[in-house]
Amino acid sequence: MKLEYLSTLDEAVETKILWLKDLNTVNKWRLWGVFYWLGITTLFVALAPGPVEIKIGIGFVLGGLTCGNLVFNAEKLLRRKIRKIILKKTKTFEPAPAVVTLSGSTLDFSSRGVTVEFNLKEIISLQNTQKGLIVNFEKGKLLYLPNAAFTDTDEKDTWVNAINSEHSKHND
Repeated sequence: MKLEYLSTLDEAVETKILWLKDLNTVNKWRLWGVFYWLGITTLFVALAPGPVEIKIGIGFVLGGLTCGNLVFNAEKLLRRKIRKIILKKTKTFEPAPAVVTLSGSTLDFSSRGVTVEFNLKEIISLQNTQKGLIVNFEKGKLLYLPNAAFTDTDEKDTWVNAINSEHSKHND
């Protein structure tokens, strides 16, 4: 089976986000935001003049204004940061042809002159989400196929069934 589509910047960003979520990076950003928030509040309480209750309140509000975005919008900030990094490295990011091939015991992804081969025996999970197909492999490998790659939901379901059947064939 072969699937051809245009790989976009949004797909590259989403793939990185999915991979980083698997590594708990978003949660780590949120945790750092909480530490910064508490740190700013503590500094304000320790260094500012006035009653302690007012210093705690003002420190908490200032900490929330400076670090609250990191706590409550970590994924959005990470998405923006990844987009900037990709655009900085590539200068421009034009959509490029991508080809996904399911043959035998492998699933191959090719785009921008790079080919990655995934062994179907190493599949941990296959998720059919609203955004697309997410295939998680051992050792932190991930393949994301956006809904835009498929002509309709029937084609997407065909790919899910094909990957599942090939995986079960080679896992026995």
